[in-house]
Amino acid sequence: MLRKKFAVALALLLCLTGCVGALAASGQRADFLAQTQNGAYMKIDQSLIHIDGDQATLSAQVSAAAVVAIGDTAYYLDRGMDNVPRLMQCVSGGEPTILYSFQATDTVSNLTAQGEELYVLLNGLVHVVYPSNGLCIKLANTPISEYVWLDGKVYCVARDEHTTNSHASLLGGADVVKEGGWLYALDLNTGAMDMLLNTGVEDLRAGGGALYFHDLSDNYVMGTAEEEWLEGRLYRMDPATKQKERVLDGYDWGFYPTADGVGVYTAEGVRFYANDGSVADLLQPQGVISACSNDTALFVFDHTQNVLYCYQGGQLSAVAQSSLGAVLSSIGRTPQGVSLPDANLAATATPPGTESFDVVETPANAQAFPVTEAPIATEAPVATKAPAATKVPVVTAEPTPKPTAKPTEKPSSGKDDSYIFPNSATKKLTEAEIRKVDKSLWAYGRNEIYARHGYEFQNSKYRAYFEGKSWYKPGGFSTSDLNSIEWYNMDLLKRMEQGGSSSGSGSSGSGSSGGSTSSDYIFPNSSTKKLTKKQILAVDRSLWAYGRNEIYARHGYSFQTEAYRKYFQSKSWYREGGFSTGDLNSIEWYNMELIKQMEEKY
Repeated sequence: MLRKKFAVALALLLCLTGCVGALAASGQRADFLAQTQNGAYMKIDQSLIHIDGDQATLSAQVSAAAVVAIGDTAYYLDRGMDNVPRLMQCVSGGEPTILYSFQATDTVSNLTAQGEELYVLLNGLVHVVYPSNGLCIKLANTPISEYVWLDGKVYCVARDEHTTNSHASLLGGADVVKEGGWLYALDLNTGAMDMLLNTGVEDLRAGGGALYFHDLSDNYVMGTAEEEWLEGRLYRMDPATKQKERVLDGYDWGFYPTADGVGVYTAEGVRFYANDGSVADLLQPQGVISACSNDTALFVFDHTQNVLYCYQGGQLSAVAQSSLGAVLSSIGRTPQGVSLPDANLAATATPPGTESFDVVETPANAQAFPVTEAPIATEAPVATKAPAATKVPVVTAEPTPKPTAKPTEKPSSGKDDSYIFPNSATKKLTEAEIRKVDKSLWAYGRNEIYARHGYEFQNSKYRAYFEGKSWYKPGGFSTSDLNSIEWYNMDLLKRMEQGGSSSGSGSSGSGSSGGSTSSDYIFPNSSTKKLTKKQILAVDRSLWAYGRNEIYARHGYSFQTEAYRKYFQSKSWYREGGFSTGDLNSIEWYNMELIKQMEEKY
């Protein structure tokens, strides 16, 4: 059978099994099987089955296609009889309960668990959901089509950046073409994207410290007498070196990486290609299977035989065969008595520090779920008493005006590839670094930031100077392309050109400079530790709004409200300028939203 049609029919999903630690370890992706510390949750038909060691029990009836697990709790996206999509949770032996209710207008996919938090891809954007309180917050503004966790980092396929690949038709028609997205590393704290590959990628997974995917630039055609389509061969990449290598010369219907190699499903069955070059034939299923893997094991459920297999350490075993068979019989399935040694699933649970893998293909019946936008820090008036909760306008930072300052002396315009401040797009400058450069070049250095992005200068002096640079490519300029570091450096250069001082501009804006102490802050750890309601209630309510805006102030936000401006300008750690919402981390977004909710409630 053909891989693409078979994959759709099977809806093969791979699970991710992770360890505790927010953004610091591997994650777990929604799949037919989600491992826990002592066993697993297994989704078969409309039943959620809990496997604890060698014992399997029916946990609940659910309509979801896949589950993830944190601790001993399963999570899944579901849509009830009222057609309202929800994020559900289920503890073994208990009834499912609603964690988060949504509307029906947005699209969600890629439910994952990382540490103690859940993540979803909503309208192509990564959001975090906190099981402790149900908060859902947007983390990045870059649209992506799929993502995986590896070593606590996110790797993704861009939705809007792609390459079109083609191959000659086998039916004598026009070339067969297919688009594949570019592969990136995504920093959820800053939103920064580091490109790894731009040849066209699909079916992204991870395992054993490597990324796996189908590379559409190395393609072949598959099809029938009536239709045909393009497929890419299986590749492995080391994200640290960005080096890739082909894993398989032929086709595959699905692949499942582990630390020891990769399981591959073809018409010949399921084979395991070990890192040492050996190949093991595992199964030759007669019908539909579901499969997933993590660093320690490969799991395959044969829907015809009603047996869950585990391949680990070179051995193939049946998981909880007797009790699982009894549960399957109770829901209308009849096991067919495959004779294999039993495997205790608790013994194969992924230990801390291991990675797991992504989906093969999203099911056709994937549901859509919306979520509330991430909170924006807003300014509220000073309150000596607890005022009634009121809506306040959204505050937006004002960008630095277009650089227009003129130099006292025009530097050489010889054709070269040099920069005045080579790192001004990636590193915050200090006054000491700027003063090492002749003052007549400061304005050029400031405009150099714009020039990097293709700004077309009207001033003849600037135009002549930058046209002499080999790297200058005028056209396509947009201020939205500038990052927070570039805005910061332009602000600093402008102040120094005008004879001002940054008063310690070398600070990162984290609030750690200038000899400040914890007493200088309302919530000293709000950038590094999630606050609790108890901690917030311990602070006078009139200071809550200041504590919320304190997070923005740490990153250099320029306040327009006089009360806030005067308050934060009195703080030794406050460094105005260079603010960008992209600099805020997930903990800061969480704390702002929690404080805002309490301001409205109390």
